[in-house]
Amino acid sequence: MAVKKLNGQRCIRTQEGSTLIEVIAVVCMLGVMAAVMLPKGRVLASDYPLNAEAARLAVNVANAKALARAWGRPLTLSVFGSSGPLSGYRVTCAQVSDGPCATTSAAVIEPGHPGGFSISLPGGLLFTSSSSVSFDALGVNASGAVFTLTKLGASINVAVDANTGKTSVY
Repeated sequence: MAVKKLNGQRCIRTQEGSTLIEVIAVVCMLGVMAAVMLPKGRVLASDYPLNAEAARLAVNVANAKALARAWGRPLTLSVFGSSGPLSGYRVTCAQVSDGPCATTSAAVIEPGHPGGFSISLPGGLLFTSSSSVSFDALGVNASGAVFTLTKLGASINVAVDANTGKTSVY
């Protein structure tokens, strides 16, 4: 503590700096805040692949709708799996015709997907059920669909609205 003199007399004491108690209180508060925030950061980090893949699926549903409209051909985006696990999805033609729809079993070929519009999910991610959504030649879907992705007990849904064809992730 510093003592200030006023007209030669000691009268006012001023305090400079912080006491040890104040410093300890601030450190404790920062520790509590870090403990509360840290688990949330871990959850978000572990869910990142799940959220990213759900966003990618939503974009590819919109791409399939746009392709159906652009090509004037009905297309279906459906979940597939090899020997059990449902580990990917592909866009196929709903009817056989010329051009990109020479078969209904193989994934369609389009510029953004040189090996066919077929997506395999990264390791550990799976679909919980076999879902599909179909778009007619105008890009309109007759019924909605919900795709559920899971990883290590966590899950996320990608829904396709039956009326508008818009996707939402929740």
